[in-house]
Amino acid sequence: MSHIIYDWKDDGLSLLDSEQNFGIVANHDGSAKVLGFECFYVKPSYFALYNLVRILYGLSPEGEVDLGEGVYALWFSRGEERKLVVWTRGDLRIVEIKLDAASVRVIRIFGMVESIGQMDGVFKVAVNGSPIIISP
Repeated sequence: MSHIIYDWKDDGLSLLDSEQNFGIVANHDGSAKVLGFECFYVKPSYFALYNLVRILYGLSPEGEVDLGEGVYALWFSRGEERKLVVWTRGDLRIVEIKLDAASVRVIRIFGMVESIGQMDGVFKVAVNGSPIIISP
């Protein structure tokens, strides 16, 4: 089984030791000394994970889609509702997706939403290492 989270909270307080800073929340403010309890700073990866879970909540993985070498695409569904999650190894790619729809909503990892129309039955979408969610 692979993991998508290395650590929930940073392991240490040293900003110079990267191994101590792989959490999705940081603990670098010394709040426990001042307030008597720990306060955490939420990192951007926390919001990215939150949005991904919020959008896909209740949906189940349905299957992969072949969009070419180095592009990953998975369908998630619940009843008639379907969402396609697409990402690459990190490089920017323009992928062509054939769907039976006039337009789709593309949701970026931090919640930005755009609506795009198809050209000749194909949607052209810019994708990189950050997953996007496509809703037909």
